[in-house]
Amino acid sequence: MISNYRSALAGEQGILNKARMKLLTLILILFILQRIISLFLLIGQAENFYIWRSALLLFFLTASLILLLCGVSWRLLGHAYIWIVSILIWSAIVTLRQGVNLVTLQYILIIISVAYYILGTRWGLIYSLANIVPVTAMVFLADYTGIDLMKADLNLNMKAFKFLFVYNFFSLLFVHYFFFNAFKKTNQREHQLSLSLKQSLKDAQDLASAKTNFLSTMSHELRTPLNAVAGMAEILSMSDLKPAEKENLEVLRFSVQNLMFIINDILDFNKIDADKAVLKNNPFRLDLLLGNIYRSFAAETQAKKLEFNFKYDPGLENINLLGDKDRLSQILFNIVGNAIKFATQGSVEMEAVISQRDQQKLAVLFIVKDTGIGISPEEQHQILYPYVQKSSKSKRQFYGTGLGLTIASRLISLKGGVLKISSSEGRGAELSFELVFKIIKSGDGSAFKSLPSEKDISSLRVLAAEDNEVNIIVIKKLLNKWNIQPVIARNGKEALDAVISNDYDVVLMDINMPLMDGFEAAKSIRNLSDKAKASIPIIALTASVDFSSGQQPGCDYMDDCILKPFSAALLKEKLDKLKTMD
Repeated sequence: MISNYRSALAGEQGILNKARMKLLTLILILFILQRIISLFLLIGQAENFYIWRSALLLFFLTASLILLLCGVSWRLLGHAYIWIVSILIWSAIVTLRQGVNLVTLQYILIIISVAYYILGTRWGLIYSLANIVPVTAMVFLADYTGIDLMKADLNLNMKAFKFLFVYNFFSLLFVHYFFFNAFKKTNQREHQLSLSLKQSLKDAQDLASAKTNFLSTMSHELRTPLNAVAGMAEILSMSDLKPAEKENLEVLRFSVQNLMFIINDILDFNKIDADKAVLKNNPFRLDLLLGNIYRSFAAETQAKKLEFNFKYDPGLENINLLGDKDRLSQILFNIVGNAIKFATQGSVEMEAVISQRDQQKLAVLFIVKDTGIGISPEEQHQILYPYVQKSSKSKRQFYGTGLGLTIASRLISLKGGVLKISSSEGRGAELSFELVFKIIKSGDGSAFKSLPSEKDISSLRVLAAEDNEVNIIVIKKLLNKWNIQPVIARNGKEALDAVISNDYDVVLMDINMPLMDGFEAAKSIRNLSDKAKASIPIIALTASVDFSSGQQPGCDYMDDCILKPFSAALLKEKLDKLKTMD
């Protein structure tokens, strides 16, 4: 019996409902004790009818308590208790002609309190009116019509009356104290829960911020030495090498490129996850972009002996579109690369089809098919989650961060599309998505800015601010290839002093340097009184992806940015532009 009661109590939702159940239990015990004491006071002092009435009420109260302990609904028994007390009141008023006395009023107050505290507002109002309205009506009838339905027989057992009078007051006091004490505990618990939730939210935000800062820091720490490796590999590629040396160098460059893909995947996911990804709108030719992607994977598919097919709609030829070609390249690189990775034999197919077109816009459906291991329907809803690969079995055979499709899917969503997956276990997969691009009319010459032709830049006076010794060697060797002898400043203070003391055509500025960082140095240069020196072009050479996305406040002091590791061609392109401006 007790175990059933405890199970029912534990099953109640919320502290307040548990308190209501406990309150009903205690009230039943209090009234059972009241009836027992009343019986002792009435035996030998009152008529048998009074004694049998008290005994019957004691029976119903005891039965209600037993049912409650057996697990019967406390709400149902709460109604039963109020009916029992109502019978007690009205049998005394009408049948026994005891009238409306102080004890009667106490019972009515107990009904009102118990109804509201245990059964809630609606039933509290119903039972309150059910007991108050008849008593009020009787009072008015007696005062204004002379009909006295409550004419009292004052032949009362005074010992029982005084006992009930005192006992009921203490019962009322207990009911109010117990309920409001439980209500106070509930408020305290909710307040503590609210504080705990706020702290948990703050901890989660701090953790997310720490994760972002950690990844940004790791990006810088990884990119800085990687810049040296990639730079030296590029410098070596400009030399006359033997075939075997070229082959070894290509392996090195390929490994560097793969490492950069992994780093970029992690950082791009971090930016997308933090809603910091920004899409650009630049003019490009989709047919040329698709051709470059096809050629990029041709060697890998040949090495794996896979058939790599590339088809695109003839209507895409020679059409200039407006969009973020870099992000589109990233999407296709991730999806096609994923298809090639999981295809051990058979073929991979990349296709682009015009699905809709008007005078201003073009909708393109991209489809990538493979004959790889496939994705079961159960795994398809998980495959787009971060850090998840196809299965634990495949992880031993296929390596990667598990972020490729996640990043592709989220970038497609940013562009207004949806990545769809059609696949089954062992039968390959088909991934498709549709994107809309604005068409650039052939007469709109402002859309494309022609790149300057290859120029002799040996006359450029270059100041390079860099504190990493290996990167200094890389910059020197790259610039020496174009007959440029740069001046090196190993911190921002030296760079500022050099600009003040000498004339330069461009400053290649690292960001993280001792004494004075690149931001502060660039700001100080912009504030020089000499307008010519203050307007010198400053190109940031940085390993920080935050700077490259324009999120740092010091970006305004820079004219351009090159993200480490960078290619010699990119640096040459930037310097060619400066030469063209002369």
